[in-house]
Amino acid sequence: MLRRAGPNRTTGTTSQVGTARCPGAGPGRARGGRMREAAGVTPTSLRCTLLGTLTVRRGATRIRTGPPQQGALLAALLLRGGRTAGVDELVAALWEREPPVRAVGTIRTYVSRLRGALEEDRARPRLLVSADGGYALRVPPESVDAVVFERLVRDGRTAAERGDHAEARRLLREADALWGGEP
Repeated sequence: MLRRAGPNRTTGTTSQVGTARCPGAGPGRARGGRMREAAGVTPTSLRCTLLGTLTVRRGATRIRTGPPQQGALLAALLLRGGRTAGVDELVAALWEREPPVRAVGTIRTYVSRLRGALEEDRARPRLLVSADGGYALRVPPESVDAVVFERLVRDGRTAAERGDHAEARRLLREADALWGGEP
């Protein structure tokens, strides 16, 4: 569940928090590892940051994620790892209590806007797709910092269990370095 937080000290915008903080603006922090650039919009050309300020980049170019609630929708889809989220699930993620009468229409508007920002051809989406009465965001797991973080922590624990403490320390430091902004 996402909940309203106070204003961001850097940008002055109000954010949504839960598993991810989701302001619609604010500078992102460069992440380790370079992604191979591809012509046009492809899943591998995106880098999505959830650990801190929500940011989406295509190469060096920052993609605007829109207002905070639209960013919260994007974060909710990214956290599902490509699995379809039903419209009812998304409504529950964006509105804690009583959703507005036009909640489903608002979700559709946000999806349309995000497609405009993410897709090469909004009419034939390849990344943000409609599926089984909901939506899925199809990006490679390694393009989402939260997924990379979980893998590095898991690998660090495994290294520690087998007694390779230097490797465990390296992996956990790499995971820690992915965090940006305020905790």
